[in-house]
Amino acid sequence: MSPKVRNVLFVFLVFTVFTVLYMTGIVSGVSVDTSSEGFTLYGPNKTTAFFAFSDVREMRYVEDPDYGAAVNGGTKSRCLYGTWENEDWGRYQAFVQTKIPACIVVFTDDQVIVFNYESKDVTRAVQEEFSDYCSKLQESP
Repeated sequence: MSPKVRNVLFVFLVFTVFTVLYMTGIVSGVSVDTSSEGFTLYGPNKTTAFFAFSDVREMRYVEDPDYGAAVNGGTKSRCLYGTWENEDWGRYQAFVQTKIPACIVVFTDDQVIVFNYESKDVTRAVQEEFSDYCSKLQESP
C-alpha cells in the first residue's frame, strides 16, 4: 500500500472514530473535523483549536493529570474547554472529558492542546498512532 493511500485511510479512520464517538454521546461537548493536514477540535461555548500534523513537536500521553485552572474556559457536562493553565504545560487549549483519567498533550511551536476520548486505553492507542504518524510526516522529504 502506498504511503499516500495509507495516509488517506488513517485520516478517514480518525474521522470515523471521532464521529461515532460524538454521535453516540461518548464524547459529549467535543467534536472533531479531520483532514490530511491535521484536525480541528470543537468544544463547548464555541471553543476551537487546530493543529497540523506536520507542526507537532511532541505528543505525550499523561495519566491522572493536574489540569490546573481555567484562564478563559470552564467545565460543561464534565468537559473542560477553553484556555487552561498548569505548571507542566503552561497555557493550553482543553478538550477533555473529566471522567477519563488520561489525556494526550500536543505541543507545536506556538500552542499546546490537550484532549482525550472514550477511555484511558483508547486515548493511549490514539497517542501512539498520532505520534508515529507525525514522526513519519517529519521524516518525509
